[in-house]
Amino acid sequence: MPKRVLIAIPITDRDSPLINECFKAIQAAIEYVNNKEIYPTDFSILVMPRITDLIAIDNWSRLKQESTLSIKIECVDSYEIYARHNLAAIAKKRNFAMKKAVANNDDYVLFIDSDILLNSNSIYNLLRAADLGHDITVSAYEVVWLGYPAICTLKNGELNIVDLSDKKNSVAQPVQIVGMGCSLISKSCFSISFSDCFTNPDHEALIKSALEGKEWAESITFGEDVIFSLNCITQGKTMFYTGDIVEHKYKQL
Repeated sequence: MPKRVLIAIPITDRDSPLINECFKAIQAAIEYVNNKEIYPTDFSILVMPRITDLIAIDNWSRLKQESTLSIKIECVDSYEIYARHNLAAIAKKRNFAMKKAVANNDDYVLFIDSDILLNSNSIYNLLRAADLGHDITVSAYEVVWLGYPAICTLKNGELNIVDLSDKKNSVAQPVQIVGMGCSLISKSCFSISFSDCFTNPDHEALIKSALEGKEWAESITFGEDVIFSLNCITQGKTMFYTGDIVEHKYKQL
């Protein structure tokens, strides 16, 4: 049976200058998969702007008309953005996409943030890692507050930020805390919700303990990605970094 993948793209007008470039990268990555796979993969795209993001809506409506890909635009209520993001709104968008995937009987949700530029083999690598049995597979990208691409491991209460700008570190490996900007989530995780605040006090205590004494710890706001990762770990899910680093174009916006 063909795999069913819902590509979910949260967007606001802030990222509208990147729409064409990012969409071309998605098209190329889908084509790469279809050329490699013995069985076809059924891709559909869900774009999630606010009702006030008129530029993004207009651009994606044009792409919907021009493309042979299945593209749906589902607008959410307007919300304010604080320091680049509104974490509660992002969590709601991700939960909305997961519910759509359940309704569509999709096998995976592939989150691609609207300022992420895929490599041609990014989706292929994510799917291959998922075939090995991992529940969540990710590409890495530059983390805004670090200034370099990174992943996080968490073992025995010790948090380790792996600097992927050092090429010896940028290899496929298990990971415990992941960013969601380029992440493939299996249906085994569809029942786990995103949240902008910790739902388990033990998780918050674990992270704060792991960060104790680190000079940059006070500047971090824990996002829906960290909280979701910890909830997945608690439920026995596995996460894997494919070795792929995608471009995060936030500096251009």
